[in-house]
Amino acid sequence: MSPTVVPAIPAVHREVRLADQAEGELTAGHFTIVEVPVPVPEPGEVLVRTRVMAVTAAMRTQMTKVPLPMPSFVPGQALWGAAVGEVVAAPGGGFAPGELVHHPYGWREFAAV
Repeated sequence: MSPTVVPAIPAVHREVRLADQAEGELTAGHFTIVEVPVPVPEPGEVLVRTRVMAVTAAMRTQMTKVPLPMPSFVPGQALWGAAVGEVVAAPGGGFAPGELVHHPYGWREFAAV
């Protein structure tokens, strides 16, 4: 079995944020893509590169002011939701680079999990 090759970790990454709560038709103007520093894992965490992000019908309602039994998305913050990422750094051990993990941090390239 060949070793897993992990690409270099950049200093910044992109995340998709809700620009404004959506009423009516959803447009690209409701979102912004921003570059922010790649998170540094705390002790016991790993850094993952997100590979797959969920897009669900409920997310559309979470982008509005409609009261829901779950948290809504907040303008200016990254969209969250189920995602699968590949471990790229595991300073505390427990996982190896290349392993896949599930996380709830959604629409961003990297997450500390």
